[in-house]
Amino acid sequence: MEALLTPIETAALLRISLRTLYTWTETGQIPAIKVGTRWRYSRGEIERLARGGEVKIPGAGESRSGSRFRAGAREDGVILPPPPPPPPRRG
Repeated sequence: MEALLTPIETAALLRISLRTLYTWTETGQIPAIKVGTRWRYSRGEIERLARGGEVKIPGAGESRSGSRFRAGAREDGVILPPPPPPPPRRG
């Protein structure tokens, strides 16, 4: 049986927000499995996307119907490093 990832693990691997992940999930742009009331993601599929696979995103780029977006990259193809961790909380 293939390993499944939680939404938090999946968003971290793809370097996207949870909101974006859920939007992609609900619109069928990323493969997901519903386990009870929770979404799970195939580790193999997500790792393929994180290595540079493509996720279809309507509205990105010039055409609403056929645009492609490379996971973890800007539209110009530049792959960005992960953001720095937030500063420690005081108080």
